[in-house]
Amino acid sequence: MIKVNGHGILAYTAKVIASLFMIPLVLASCQKINLDEEEESEEKVSMSKVKITTRAAGPSSLQYPIYIYGFSASGGLVAYQELKDEGSSLAISLPTNAETSLVAVSADAGVYNIPSSPVSSSVITMKAPQLPDGVNNSVVNNAKGYVTSNPIQIGSANVQPTSDKASVSIQLNYYVASISICLSNMPTECKGAYVSIQGTASGITFEGDIAQQSASRIPLFKVSDEDGSNERWESGEVYVFPSFGTNTTITIAFNDEGGEKFASVNYLSTLKAGTPYILNGTFSDGTLDVTGSVEPPTWGSPVSLDFTFNDKTGTTI
Repeated sequence: MIKVNGHGILAYTAKVIASLFMIPLVLASCQKINLDEEEESEEKVSMSKVKITTRAAGPSSLQYPIYIYGFSASGGLVAYQELKDEGSSLAISLPTNAETSLVAVSADAGVYNIPSSPVSSSVITMKAPQLPDGVNNSVVNNAKGYVTSNPIQIGSANVQPTSDKASVSIQLNYYVASISICLSNMPTECKGAYVSIQGTASGITFEGDIAQQSASRIPLFKVSDEDGSNERWESGEVYVFPSFGTNTTITIAFNDEGGEKFASVNYLSTLKAGTPYILNGTFSDGTLDVTGSVEPPTWGSPVSLDFTFNDKTGTTI
């Protein structure tokens, strides 16, 4: 028998009542934890291992590593891996029964600005052109909108895996145009020359769309044969993003004893990705006669351009 006084009876009764109230709370708490675990189990997304192989547009080599991105239907990044070297393959985990856009990018990170955590609409741009040593500052400051090596290649595939294993092969294609410029028989007083191309894109999205109209300025450098003959001004092969609109304005700037001269050519077409453009110009009798051709050995279908222009009148192709 428990002996308690009046105050003890009240205290004991309060403790019993408090304990009775705690029982359903503890039970409810335990029940909630079990429900959460069941919900988490039901919300687990099944994944599919997708094996990826890549191939180039032609015999030219790809730039490694190749960056592999998986974007959801809303454009968010859901997967990312790097293909380290030629001949290797990888498997990337993607949500099963969900549409995913796989994008493969072959681009030198030292030449291009590649976003580290992109969405599908993020833009890849070019870094400042890598120019030869000893180039004066005015040329460096004017040069923009092109790269001198490693033309970017991009490929994509839309997949919706329904099993735990799948495979896909992605074809990569050039997303820049190649341009080579040569001006010969220039005045001996010529101290510099460059070509400006208006309307080229400033970058390319992971969806393959060109972004924001800009301009490219390509400096020319004086070269000659080993014996010092056949002096000419050349750009070498450079790469620019495609151009906007329905026409492309190309301006050649050079100087002679009369000062700086400009010659403008209006090409009634755009510069297209995967197409090489070759411009050969000859300065004669105060005018600059230029012939152009497009020779795609491994890129695209040939387009031939023949035209003349000078610094007095404009030319339309």
